[in-house]
Amino acid sequence: MFLVKRQNGRHNRMRLFDSRTDTLFNRLFDEWPLTQRDLHTVIPAIDLTEVDDNFSVRAELPGLTAEDIELSVMDDVLTVSGEKKIEKQAEAKYHHTERQWGKFKREIHLSAPVDADKVVASFSNGVLTVTLPKSDNAKPRTIKITK
Repeated sequence: MFLVKRQNGRHNRMRLFDSRTDTLFNRLFDEWPLTQRDLHTVIPAIDLTEVDDNFSVRAELPGLTAEDIELSVMDDVLTVSGEKKIEKQAEAKYHHTERQWGKFKREIHLSAPVDADKVVASFSNGVLTVTLPKSDNAKPRTIKITK
């Protein structure tokens, strides 16, 4: 007969660790504020770039039209909002759905104020492109030093 000596101290510490980890994750996900409806909410993916005197924002909004989207600019914040309506067939029995729908709002904070009167936006193939020129006050200036 072959006997293996077990180290109870180490084994008990690992069980305690596993138990506490399980408790932590169970509490986290039991109290998670997301509902099944929240999982279907539209959250547009964006890219924010800066080149010279402009910011550029590209947002993926498949299934929407330009009329479904609202844009506003105030100081250094661009707000993109809108609604993607659900497209369900009344006579169909759905077994599974992963498509997103609902109202959305993204506030994109820029690192400098922009000139709201010169902002240009276009929408093509489900991609919104917004060009935001920096305000003259935000552009770097060369200052001449006098003697």
